Amino acid sequence: MALQLSGSLQNEVLRARTSLLLPSERLADILPDDPGDGIAALPDYALLVPGVVPDFAPVDFALGPLSPIAEPGLAGASNAWAAMPARSAAGGSLLANDPHMDLTAPTIWYLARLELQSGAVIGGTIPGVPAVLIGRSERLGWGLTSAYVDDQDLLIEELNPDNPEEYRTPDGWATFQSRQSIITVAGAAPVTLTLRWSRNGPILPGSQYDLDSITPEGHVAALSWTALSGADTSITAAVRLMMAQNIPEALEAGRLVVAPAQNLMLADADGIAMQVVGALPARDPAHPSQGRLPVLAQNPAAGFKGILPYEVNPRFVNPASGLLGNTNNKTVDRPFPEHVSFDWGDTQRIQRWLTLMRAREVHTRESFIEAQLDTVNPTARALLPLIGGDLWFTGEAAPEATPERLRQRALSLLGNWNGEMNEHLPEPLIAEAWLRALMDRLIRDELGAMADSYTQ
Repeated sequence: MALQLSGSLQNEVLRARTSLLLPSERLADILPDDPGDGIAALPDYALLVPGVVPDFAPVDFALGPLSPIAEPGLAGASNAWAAMPARSAAGGSLLANDPHMDLTAPTIWYLARLELQSGAVIGGTIPGVPAVLIGRSERLGWGLTSAYVDDQDLLIEELNPDNPEEYRTPDGWATFQSRQSIITVAGAAPVTLTLRWSRNGPILPGSQYDLDSITPEGHVAALSWTALSGADTSITAAVRLMMAQNIPEALEAGRLVVAPAQNLMLADADGIAMQVVGALPARDPAHPSQGRLPVLAQNPAAGFKGILPYEVNPRFVNPASGLLGNTNNKTVDRPFPEHVSFDWGDTQRIQRWLTLMRAREVHTRESFIEAQLDTVNPTARALLPLIGGDLWFTGEAAPEATPERLRQRALSLLGNWNGEMNEHLPEPLIAEAWLRALMDRLIRDELGAMADSYTQ
């Protein structure tokens, strides 16, 4: 799960590649920080890591068909929300959760029931994990959404030109830690791999994640990542969460989560809560890229400086509104280095969720299910009036069966569309085709083939 839910590495590569092609103000247009207080402009990657040659080719993460790492997505999709007893028609807390991961066969999630000394629990789990990860007991319900914590940093290590087994540190040259791993291959000779680590983490092959394209000659890339901790207690946290009898006990269990970082949504008889669980890296306030771009490892301000205290992780308990929700959206607006992340999974679905929740004074299980099944596209509803505002009314109707007549009919359909992504309607197909074509035309003239990295 940590491999699939941590995308900071891919984001750093994409941002670095794009930074080599665009000035900083244009980079902020295509890879903006989510709405909030202004953040200082990113430095050019060419200044952070000199010697890298710009390349218009699309980013090639070189992920094979059996790779456990998915191609980077362009948005998140998980949802979780909860209502306090005062906002519930039945007088008890409500919680809904629909986590989204890749559609696979066999599937990732399975339903299970466990009988514990603390009572029975039921919910979703992953084979091999000795805990119900999303579920409920008699006294507590819990759900998860990806927290989008920036838990990975790429550091560019400079090799000693006289000894490639050494790399530069602020204190001089240090020797890589290394060991050999032998992989037996059926019907062929064994393959020996040499694995190396710097003080910042494992050295990644340049052929993976398109690292060769952002690594200058005489350098290699190291990965710092919270999931590589040798003291990961996340499974212990999952077991304790199952045994928790109330929200305070569940919040304390969350202290032990290391990776992947999640938004833990909770509900018991008395109230609701949401807690970001998982290790938040501590970074130097003077970090040259604030974790958004790879940097030279010998910079004293680069790299992780430990882990922030659990008390820094965002927490929300029994809000005045009586409702809590997360759609992979930004959870807190704090300055670096307690910012959690600069990259989030949603800025639009959360607005639709707010609309649905505010439509009722009290909620029921059925109203929560209705919200989960909602198919209105808030992005299309927001953008179409902007890009089509001067096109809806075009005067006289064009002759039938002409391209202009088809254009007029398409505009007429979109002008009366409410944004519902109904599979039986033509409007969703027209809208998505229009938005994709518009985006491609906006960026391809400056990015060339690199524009393919921003489309799906």
